Amino acid sequence: LPDVSKDMNLLCIAFASFLFYSCYSADENLDQVYDDIFKLLEEKEVLEQKLEKMPKSKFKRGADESCSKAQQKLRSLSDVVEKRREETNRLKREVKEAKEKEELVKQREQECRVDEEEGTERARFRGRYTFHVDDVERAKVDSSLVLEHLKHGKPIVITGSNLMKSAVDKGIFEYLNSQLANQVQQICLTPNRQFKFYSQENRGSYAFDPPYSTYNGTFETFLELADTISNTKHGSRLYFEQPLGDLSEMQNNFSALDWDWVNTTVLPVTGWRKLQHTILSVGMRDVTIPAHYDTAENLFATIDGYQKLLLFSPTQYANLYPFPVHHPQDRQSQVNFDGPNFDMFPQFREVKGFEALVSPGDIVYVPAYWWRYIESSDQGMTVFLKFVFQSAWLKEHQKDRNQTNEDETGRNQRGGFVVPDEVKELRLQREVESLIGNTVDPSKMKEILKTILNRRFDFLAIQDK
Repeated sequence: LPDVSKDMNLLCIAFASFLFYSCYSADENLDQVYDDIFKLLEEKEVLEQKLEKMPKSKFKRGADESCSKAQQKLRSLSDVVEKRREETNRLKREVKEAKEKEELVKQREQECRVDEEEGTERARFRGRYTFHVDDVERAKVDSSLVLEHLKHGKPIVITGSNLMKSAVDKGIFEYLNSQLANQVQQICLTPNRQFKFYSQENRGSYAFDPPYSTYNGTFETFLELADTISNTKHGSRLYFEQPLGDLSEMQNNFSALDWDWVNTTVLPVTGWRKLQHTILSVGMRDVTIPAHYDTAENLFATIDGYQKLLLFSPTQYANLYPFPVHHPQDRQSQVNFDGPNFDMFPQFREVKGFEALVSPGDIVYVPAYWWRYIESSDQGMTVFLKFVFQSAWLKEHQKDRNQTNEDETGRNQRGGFVVPDEVKELRLQREVESLIGNTVDPSKMKEILKTILNRRFDFLAIQDK
């Protein structure tokens, strides 16, 4: 037993020296650290086996005390080894993630250099992002591919339409000045390039400071202020939005608008309901609208300037960390795409999206519940119209796919359109969260959800086994 105690003391001293060296050696190889830890664990197990084999009855009280001290040292050593193991694993993960991020940044920088050398459309935009994107499909307005995407709720860039064509030919800013000369609207001023929309209603009583200031003025006032700000270097941006009312009012204000394609082709095929509202948006160069989603169908028509839209399926909901339902920024991602905080939003590393680079005359279809992030060109102002339609999905037809017969258009036998499963899940999450928040203080939301789930469904995992 004295030999065992001596070995234990030497092992503790050696391990302390090892910890000191590995913590302060900048060149320490993490794999070697990991191997050394396991060697120490093996030695610890050998000592434990020696202690277990020695009968206490053969030794005096002093021997028992020595054995007890050795066991205490073993327990202490186990705790230190476990902490060191966790720290090593964490360091290895951070090194791996840093390397992956570095490779992605290098790839993006290389793409940027290629874009600038070749003069491609992507070079017009300042944003460089940390996730992978695929291109959104493009098709001419008379292509059968367009109708297929509209019927099945898939994003697409539509080219060759006549929407606002005569207005573009006339000169959009002169045209808008003549149409909006006497209308006073809200002008938004942001301290940076991010225009974070929000609701005036704060149902959750969250601590919240409006992310931008608002002023009332005409479109001409907006253009004058934008020209003044563009000559400064403090980073502020202006954004102008003008709701246009229903279709008849919009036709009075925008007589050049061609609705033949929408009325005769899109609505009959998709089953969309009437136009809910239309919004004219004008932004300075290099303005972004953070990732958010609508519960309706959207057509974005670019009138002037260039835009980049990043689109995300409803399946990316968890990766984008939306604000709570009762928060003023409901339906908007909490993640800053220009500099994501991966410690706070680790799943954002897994996000996957689609990219659409659009020019004047292009229309982008963004299906209901799809996320969109919009960035305007760094080379000039952008003008676009957003047309919002009520979806064809009716509550009485929201049945499981297995209980509904569908034809090739996606309709069921009762005439409605089937809601995609990922949208059903998202809507259910919103309804549950809204119900809880309407019943109790929203600040208790996390506690209540945790109570609902806490160990109550663990038996399902046992059944699966």
